[in-house]
This record gives sequence, C-alpha cells and structure tokens, in this order.
Amino acid sequence: MDPALWNAFFAVFIGYLETKGTVTDAMKKAWTDLGKVFSDECLTHLKNLVFLTKKATAAFLCFVSFELT
Repeated sequence: MDPALWNAFFAVFIGYLETKGTVTDAMKKAWTDLGKVFSDECLTHLKNLVFLTKKATAAFLCFVSFELT
C-alpha cells in the first residue's frame, strides 16, 4: 500500500464507523490522532527497512565480488 494512504485510511474508517453508530467529535479526533501516530510509525519503519535492505544488498554484492576474484 502506498505510504501516503496510511493516514487517509483513518478518514475512511471514521466514515465507516459513522454508518454503524454515533461518532462524536472527540472520537473522530482520537481516531485521527491514532491514524497520524500509526502513519508516522509506518513511515519510520519503512525508511529503516529500505536503509537495511540497501545495506544488506551492498554487503552481499561486496561478498559476491570478493568470492569471484
């Protein structure tokens, strides 16, 4: 899923909750705040994953080139 959509999901989810019952402004704010935290955490982990993947790929290529010489 596109990282830009993680935060947008919670707006859609709030709309879904409103079809099931009453959602107060405080509840909407709480879900929106949770969505922001969730989105920020996902982006942080994604950046770390990309960094580690690049690092692992570089280490593997270094190892392979060493083995081939």
